[in-house]
Amino acid sequence: MFYADSDKLDRLLDYLPELGSAAEQVVSRWEPGDVLLKAALERITHLALEAVTDIGGLLIDGFILRDPGSYSDMMDILLDEGVISTARHGYLTRLVGTRKMLVQDYLAADHLLLLELARGLPEELSGFIGNVRQFAERESGGAGL
Repeated sequence: MFYADSDKLDRLLDYLPELGSAAEQVVSRWEPGDVLLKAALERITHLALEAVTDIGGLLIDGFILRDPGSYSDMMDILLDEGVISTARHGYLTRLVGTRKMLVQDYLAADHLLLLELARGLPEELSGFIGNVRQFAERESGGAGL
């Protein structure tokens, strides 16, 4: 049964392409010493991981899936329930794994890691959107979001 907040889920899914586009812009302009680009990279990555985990939480709550113990566990549940592929799981697990660095250890942010993740963000977020919509359609008996 699908009890997720479908309006919020739609808004989050519609927001992800903006983050993908922003990531493309930062990557194309990247200069290692540019403080503004570093800050933009950190914020884009942070917003992307928060949106992905918010979407994961809505799906897990809405379809009464098992409770995650961590953000990484949330990605494991999405994999186990057939929402995402193994390859996407690997990327998203790496993405959500940067949360502590971005929120608590921001003075020691690994910009090379964030840049690597940002390069994949447009494609991965686009694929994630499709995965989530297909899952919601399948699980809601064709009613969709």
